[in-house]
This record gives sequence, C-alpha cells and structure tokens, in this order.
Amino acid sequence: MKAISIVYLIEKLEKVQRIYKEGNYLMVKTLKAKYSIMDGSNLAHDFKSGETYGVIPYLTAHFNDHNINNLARHLERLTGNTFLTLDSALFDVIEHAINGAKNLIQVEQKIKNHYGVRFVKFMRHGVKIADNLITYPPNFDTMRVFNLPLKGDT
Repeated sequence: MKAISIVYLIEKLEKVQRIYKEGNYLMVKTLKAKYSIMDGSNLAHDFKSGETYGVIPYLTAHFNDHNINNLARHLERLTGNTFLTLDSALFDVIEHAINGAKNLIQVEQKIKNHYGVRFVKFMRHGVKIADNLITYPPNFDTMRVFNLPLKGDT
C-alpha cells in the first residue's frame, strides 16, 4: 500500500478554502490553518501553530488520540482501506500458550509477551488483546482455557 498523502488527509478532515503553488511549495489554506507542503516529504507545516506534521502526528492532533489502533480505525473509515488485520496465527499462538501453562495468568502472559501488549483477557465470547476483542472461531475449545486455574505456581 502506498503512503497516505498529507494533502489527502487535510482535504478529507478540514474545510479547504484554497490549494495553490507559492514558489516551490504547495500551499493549502483551510478555515483553521495555512499549510506549506514540503516537496517530496509528505510533511505539512502549519504557519499558524508553527507545527510540522507527518501523517501520524497530524492524525494524532486532529483526533486528539495517541492510540495507534484508534488512528488506524479512523483511517479505515476515512479511506475505506483496511489497516488493521487479524494475525492469522493468533489461535495457534493461543494454543501454544495453553500448552504447558499451569494457570490462566501464564497463558495471558505468554500472549502479552508474544504480541508486546499490556492487556490480554479471556472472555466468554472472545479474547481481548489490547483494545481489540477477537471472537473465538467455532472450532476453538474454550474449555481448555477456562478449565485452567486462575492463579497458582507461576
């Protein structure tokens, strides 16, 4: 997938009044800002605030959200493209975590370590990893998880 253009985002998320060339720079005037688009860099400098934005900092500022998954969801709604995809090996990772685990905390910790997240919780209808609830597939034996003791020797 190609990089998302900062100009595209500004056009989609702000009321653009005018786009024009000024010397070597593309200028984008909106109701709230005047941006100078730096040639070939996909950066926008806002003259009013003095800030220079790439795509992620622009989205973070616009949506007032630092959660990269939430920003990806905003982009999905905005562009119609998919940015977040389910790891096809997720349930293999879960099976591997269950094997040899003495309790549920060990299973959750193995998954946390694998994905580099802080939160994993097995729930009735799915497993919540970070801020994403993934429903169990029909062939997944949830009792292998829920029959494990909650705590014990770690």
